[in-house]
Amino acid sequence: MEARTTAKLHPEWDIDKTGPALKSRAAMRRDAYATTHPVVQHVATVEQASQAFDAITYQKGEAVIAMLEDYVGSDRWRTGVRSYIKQHQYGNAVTDQLWQQIDAVALGKQFTQVAHDFTLQPGVPLIKASSRCVGGQTAVTLEQGEFTLDRPDKQPLRWHVPVVLRSGNGAPVRVLVDGTAQVQVPGCDAPVVVNAGQKGYFRTWYAPAQFKALTTRFAALPVVDQVGVLNDTNALAGAGVQAQADVLDLTAQVAAGASPDVWDMVASIYDDVDGSFERDPAARATWRAYAVPRLSAEFATLGWDNRAGDSAQIQQLRTRLIATLSDMGDAAVIAEARRRFAAFQANPASLSPELRDSVLGAVAHNADAATWDALHALARQETSSMVRDTYYDFLSMPNDEALARRALELALTAEPGATTGASMIDRVASRHPELAFDFAVAHRTQVDTLVDSTSRARYYPGLGMDSAELATADRIKAYAEQYIAPTSRQAADNAINTIQTRVKLRAASLPQIKAWLKARKR
Repeated sequence: MEARTTAKLHPEWDIDKTGPALKSRAAMRRDAYATTHPVVQHVATVEQASQAFDAITYQKGEAVIAMLEDYVGSDRWRTGVRSYIKQHQYGNAVTDQLWQQIDAVALGKQFTQVAHDFTLQPGVPLIKASSRCVGGQTAVTLEQGEFTLDRPDKQPLRWHVPVVLRSGNGAPVRVLVDGTAQVQVPGCDAPVVVNAGQKGYFRTWYAPAQFKALTTRFAALPVVDQVGVLNDTNALAGAGVQAQADVLDLTAQVAAGASPDVWDMVASIYDDVDGSFERDPAARATWRAYAVPRLSAEFATLGWDNRAGDSAQIQQLRTRLIATLSDMGDAAVIAEARRRFAAFQANPASLSPELRDSVLGAVAHNADAATWDALHALARQETSSMVRDTYYDFLSMPNDEALARRALELALTAEPGATTGASMIDRVASRHPELAFDFAVAHRTQVDTLVDSTSRARYYPGLGMDSAELATADRIKAYAEQYIAPTSRQAADNAINTIQTRVKLRAASLPQIKAWLKARKR
């Protein structure tokens, strides 16, 4: 309802353009681990209740609802929801009572079966697609599997998956996939996009010939499908299902001036690759020599300051590129951010509100001791509690480990306040997970006063979850065994599994990325 209202009140934001592709994928990474859970799950303890409100409950839940609405049609969906609300107003209700009302108007659809498949069992369907031209039509074969990051040999679960296919500007073709399906799509002139419109909650793998055709015609796809195909290819490459060269070749097809939403996705992918080279400085330098000029060229077309007529997507891309380029050590962006910060210190009005967080974030990431002290002084003299908290957030962002330690020590003092102190430790963990986790455990008595008792089982493991060191997973396990009840270790188990899987997948993917970079130099 929040997203629907936003789209109605602010059509100029165009959030429906790529929203389906982004929302449907937001929870898929979490949902691809063995430690995931169904949207509808049993909760027995207070700690389990605290951990239940996660990406699966919210983001997968929203994505599945959007898919179900698309499956039955918006008018029938609205009729069913209204009937459900009227029948149960001023009373309690359970999920199946909503499904019953929609099923009653979803004529000819296996609605409840689909709803149960996606809400009562965990995981992400994988639709494998291959096609050939037969008599002027594209014959598409769809085969269902399961997308998983940590169990490549797992016996797949089974879903009834609503799938929409489209070739070029042709009419969409709909099919419910239960195992396998054969579909005829009119025409052979354009590659078929599976999950056209990107409202389906599943990943798509294309056979090599079909993927090559999509790569060649990538710019001709609707923007939402460009984002969806990029996202799926990146996820499949990260899981070892597809070659890293596939996603890198696809990003190379994105031309200057392409949709800001697509460039935003490219920047995100490049930032992830850069992070994966955190323990290989030489390889990271080689990667940056390729990626930074690509992103810098696009940023140059946008400039630092908003222009009349800039869309919300352009403004969002501008801030994304400032953050990504400063993270990747772009000297020009860092220097300009520092120049603007110096002007801001002399005259706060010199920095526009829409650039404030981007400039201060770039400065904070690359801060030296003097810059960190300057940010600290701004925090202490700020009278607005909301703005003050953002300064403490910036103080927790430095790449420099010594400054990150200073932020951790500051978090335990009375100066930032309890809630902000806990947030500062969590923010440090985004760049220094091992440091933040070890610090919090070493100062557990003090940190416990900053975090409510029902959230601690989630908070501590979460600090180390971004680590790429197996030793961190071992320390999280030891902490959980000592301090977290066996019935409340879902977050700890997820953090441990995420780290172990990250280490394994990076070992397989990084050599492929290096090989791709080497091949481009020839």
